[in-house]
Amino acid sequence: MTRKCEKPDADVGEVVESFLSDKSIEYADSTIYSYRSRLGHFVEFCQKNNINSLEQLEPADIDQYKSWRFDDHALETVKTQMDSLRMLLEWCEKRGYVQEG
Repeated sequence: MTRKCEKPDADVGEVVESFLSDKSIEYADSTIYSYRSRLGHFVEFCQKNNINSLEQLEPADIDQYKSWRFDDHALETVKTQMDSLRMLLEWCEKRGYVQEG
């Protein structure tokens, strides 16, 4: 059974865990582990920047996150992390946690 956030202003970490729980039905444990690791950096970024819910997230925050990851990571690493974030945000759009676009 998957865990689902009950409110759109749910904590970013809670939303990530709901996403991972949902995806655990489709993907191997090793894949979920990789997603958890990659998205953990996004949760850390949100905490450091006082972004408590995805409702507060602005496009400029995504740009800032990407730039922050480039500070000490190679292009391919950042690309993979951004792909994971894109998957999370698309999942959130479908469930109404964030607005489309």
